[in-house]
Amino acid sequence: MKNGTILKQIRKIKVINIQLILILISLILIFFAIGCMDSKSVLYNVSLSVAASICASAIVSLIDRLHNVSLEDEIVEHFNALKIYQENKLSCISYSGFPLSNEDIRRDFLESDCVVLIMNDGKKFLSNNMSMFQERFQEYGKKTILIIADYDCEKLMCALNEKNGHPTGYYENKIEEWIRYQIKPAYDNAKKCGHEIILMLNQHYNTLATLQTEKYSMFSVYRVSSGITDVPHFVFQRGGREYDEIEKDIDRLLKSKTQIKLVDLEHWEG
Repeated sequence: MKNGTILKQIRKIKVINIQLILILISLILIFFAIGCMDSKSVLYNVSLSVAASICASAIVSLIDRLHNVSLEDEIVEHFNALKIYQENKLSCISYSGFPLSNEDIRRDFLESDCVVLIMNDGKKFLSNNMSMFQERFQEYGKKTILIIADYDCEKLMCALNEKNGHPTGYYENKIEEWIRYQIKPAYDNAKKCGHEIILMLNQHYNTLATLQTEKYSMFSVYRVSSGITDVPHFVFQRGGREYDEIEKDIDRLLKSKTQIKLVDLEHWEG
């Protein structure tokens, strides 16, 4: 044990010596370039860039070695916002909707074995991204779960209509028509491609609009006041705390025997 510690210390000293030598060499190269080279030449610019890069890298590495802690850990320790970001793996906050135009998110949306979308009605979101959904629905062996508000739940429909200033029957008709003219045809076409679309109706008010793929969890909040306003859309990556919490929340919802009910799209007639 003691010998192992000594060997570690010897290796650490050797690495520190190498880093000091690199710093010295890079400084010599910088002074040589400034004093002996034509400042307009390509070689001058290349020499300065290389020397500066080596010097900066060696200094950062040297600080890590001397303090026996990574610079990233030091930054996270002293900046709470970065610590929160790291724990939750917050990827971005967008006010222009779920960032499905991001290439990595778009690819994950299309390629994930299972994608879950939870909204109160979701008609506008699906309509605005119909081409992407149609592309996904052609993926064989994959599954897309849609969870929307139960249009047969009178209390829920009254609450939605009143909150958003709509007359009685507005959301009932909107959701039923969405199922009839968009979800049902999409289900029929997807079935031909070997893609499974599952529709569930939630008897409780959805407090968040949620889209989950295998790598990302995205959600946006609903404002407390009525009307259409801009809302933040948060994107979290798998491996962070919030992705795990959203995944657990969705699992609990899917397993609920009283809160949601499965729609038989094969025989649905409205």
